[in-house]
Amino acid sequence: MINFVEELFNAEVKNMTDLKAEHEIGFSEGRAEGRAQGFAEGKTEGAAEERKKANEERLEMARASLAEGDSIEKVTRIFKLSESEVLAVQAKPAAQSK
Repeated sequence: MINFVEELFNAEVKNMTDLKAEHEIGFSEGRAEGRAQGFAEGKTEGAAEERKKANEERLEMARASLAEGDSIEKVTRIFKLSESEVLAVQAKPAAQSK
């Protein structure tokens, strides 16, 4: 009887281990598919338009910050722009930006 219980217990442990492995594999595959889908959607034209608009807004905020007297170093740090981008923003009047 003890051997039977031990064999039953070992079989249940093996089944649980197999189920856990299947779950982890399925989760990994699902996550990979989700990332691939998200990446594909991120490449769409709409996403490019959104990124362009967000970048334009960032440049406009940098221009306003410079107009308020903030230093070039501060603007590059806050808006994550290169120094050449900030200098270009500074040189370009606000009326021409639109």
